[in-house]
Amino acid sequence: MSCRREVCWSIVSKNATNSACVCRGWVQATVKCKADLRGLLGMSGAVPDLEAIEIDMQIASPDGEEKVQALHRAWLERCPVYFALTKPLSVKTTVSRTA
Repeated sequence: MSCRREVCWSIVSKNATNSACVCRGWVQATVKCKADLRGLLGMSGAVPDLEAIEIDMQIASPDGEEKVQALHRAWLERCPVYFALTKPLSVKTTVSRTA
């Protein structure tokens, strides 16, 4: 799965005196993983887990490496998609029958 976005934003770090701005560029994140399809089919001896998850971020920006790394650090601290992959969550599920 890959996603590419045009970007122009400011990122303020935990220390309010430091900030980074990445403008006039794009960010693309590619997520890769392995899965045993037998587990998805409920076959004996296999699990439906995702394994070996990798996220590759590519950032195109005229700004220097320091600002690009600041963006990466902020992403690790604040990205809800990253948190969903790395932190345990409670998930509410519902089911309804329709005719």
